[in-house]
Amino acid sequence: MSNLDKQNTTTARNLVLRSELSTTNDEKKMQTIQVLGLEEEVLDDVERFQNYGFTSHVLAGGEAIILSVGADRSHPIAIVVDDRRYRFKATKEGEVVIYTDEGDYIHLMRENRIEVKTKTLEVNAETVIVNATDVTINTDKYTVNASAISLNSSSFDVTTPDAKFSSKISAVDDIKAGSISSQKHVHTGVESGPDLSGVPKG
Repeated sequence: MSNLDKQNTTTARNLVLRSELSTTNDEKKMQTIQVLGLEEEVLDDVERFQNYGFTSHVLAGGEAIILSVGADRSHPIAIVVDDRRYRFKATKEGEVVIYTDEGDYIHLMRENRIEVKTKTLEVNAETVIVNATDVTINTDKYTVNASAISLNSSSFDVTTPDAKFSSKISAVDDIKAGSISSQKHVHTGVESGPDLSGVPKG
């Protein structure tokens, strides 16, 4: 091998490095990592470039592709960091997944379907608007804490064996209990004086 070939080979080896991630510093403007390269070579403060709007903190033991700018090993940057131990597998063509090592994921699936899996889902927003033709919530317990609730609907059905209200109920229109109107019902057994009337009549 000629000297030029040896030089080119050395340059190529210095240009791209496959390494194992040791630690991550996520406190700087540009995240930096420490990696273990060839022959136990340790590279510190390697800047990790990520796409705008997306960031991650990869666990120790992940893998990184390191590029030495100008084939200078004193100026390495990480262009790809991955972790095969936790990669979300068996996706279909065209699908996208955001995932963690704990099993949480957002899966953009085929046929315009999105699946979210987690233990706790928290949304912080001043205004939340959901536009849908059909909404179904399946849960053992449903709690709403609000200073006021407004419901605009052409009909409102509640199917439950027992409904309890701990406050007064006001209605602009009539309220019916079975077939008995609260505004227009009459009583049976009406008598004068202090006697009580009979039950309401539908």
